[in-house]
Amino acid sequence: MTARTGLVWDARWEVVSGIGRFSREVRTRLAIPTLEAGGAAPVSPRGLLDLELAALRERRGGRAHPPRALVCPGFMAPLAWPAPTAVVVHDLMHRDVPGEAGRARRAYLDTVVRRSVRAAAVVLTVSDHSRDRILEWSGVAADRVVTVGNGVGPAFTPQGPRRAEDRPYLLYVGNHKPHKNLPRMLEAFARVPGRPLLLLSGDPAPAVDGPARALGVAGRLRFLGRPDDGALAAAYRGAAATLVLSTHEGFGLPALESMACATPVLASPVTSLPEVVGDAGLLADPLDVGSMTEGMTRLLTDDTLRARLATAGAARAAAFTWERVAARVADAVAAHLGAAPPGGWPDVPHP
Repeated sequence: MTARTGLVWDARWEVVSGIGRFSREVRTRLAIPTLEAGGAAPVSPRGLLDLELAALRERRGGRAHPPRALVCPGFMAPLAWPAPTAVVVHDLMHRDVPGEAGRARRAYLDTVVRRSVRAAAVVLTVSDHSRDRILEWSGVAADRVVTVGNGVGPAFTPQGPRRAEDRPYLLYVGNHKPHKNLPRMLEAFARVPGRPLLLLSGDPAPAVDGPARALGVAGRLRFLGRPDDGALAAAYRGAAATLVLSTHEGFGLPALESMACATPVLASPVTSLPEVVGDAGLLADPLDVGSMTEGMTRLLTDDTLRARLATAGAARAAAFTWERVAARVADAVAAHLGAAPPGGWPDVPHP
């Protein structure tokens, strides 16, 4: 499709988070200019005001040149933007999971964010599970919500340094929010024989420390802080398995990164995770402590199973590239917004 207008991207989301990684990986591959909208956090009061002020400037600039279309990678576009918008909604976690958000935030999602989604020319998301929920929640026409997926970065490969500990370890990568199911996961870990270690990204926090002390496993936990991609890949490679035992996910990027490093995954068979893991991981009921304990024990002791899943996981992860995600985003934006970056779309491999 011939582009009718220019294109700009709200890059304020590019911090350490899943949204930030998606934004950075896709925007840089598509060479889309960034929106000038101040440096405040996008969802802070100042950040929301900055976005509306950017919309006002874009409207005034339209007297000299056509307003540019806008891609917002973090679910919220300004309602007053004077050209078509694309909004990325990774999931509806704050809407669907008890304890993830208070009443005020849920009301904000159901009013302001839903209006932004309905006003967008196209809504992009990362899994078919999220797409189904967005369609149900928003009432947007099915052809305006497009699954583009997620990718895995070049640091995550089977080859490379491996983290070493004084005994086998399991790995958890993620935050400490309720949907991550950490209390049950820790209870299951406490029942695993052999006293393995559990390595966790981030720093000690009450959501982990309290249950770990009560279960008597605090001395077998190690915290990684915020490792860069190289250190995180080394932690994946050294692990007996990665645990992704959430009760809800919009995608599940740690499962993909672990498989790309040829490390088996123990995952929940819920929401988006079956789309990511397929038959290349071991599944356990996230509400059944015994099921999770059994899965952890098998992956620590069954070398044949671990080798089979390592091979299957690496093969499956190879299909999830950021180039393919960027190509799907470019196709959706060109089709629904009629827009392109300066100089046109770069040559990215299509799925």
